[in-house]
Amino acid sequence: MLGYTAAVNSLGLPCNIMISHVDNAVYEFVKNGTINRESSEYICFRKTIEGMRLPAALLSTNPMTNAFIYEVLEDLEIPNDQVILGHFDSNQPAKITDRCYFEVDQPLIEMGERTIQILMSKIAGGKERQQVVLKPKLTIHNLSCFTAGINPGWKHSL
Repeated sequence: MLGYTAAVNSLGLPCNIMISHVDNAVYEFVKNGTINRESSEYICFRKTIEGMRLPAALLSTNPMTNAFIYEVLEDLEIPNDQVILGHFDSNQPAKITDRCYFEVDQPLIEMGERTIQILMSKIAGGKERQQVVLKPKLTIHNLSCFTAGINPGWKHSL
């Protein structure tokens, strides 16, 4: 989250970190295709979204969580141009939506390869500590629907 916060702040934008656990609600949504709008997770998350300052960007851990978030945004009738959603790991199918969303792909194969290389070096007696920086890939979908209602200065920052 530090990298995310630094990137947002470098653009001169406010950054409010919100951590919400909706695992059980997401599991039930994926399993049954419906949301239990009376569950404590749904109610808590809905109240959190209601309290957000718009426009906003939300980052979740996976597309399935975003599918749950899409439903909450629809329930609250939040316009498409007010929230951009993002998630890690686009190898999972994302819900098809007309909302703007982004995916952050982490180089999982390269991460595994580098891990094995470092482990083999340690086994061979290597004592040097290594720092590895791998670049993720950012893909943005339907950006035009998000930028349509934003002031030009903010749009430029995207």
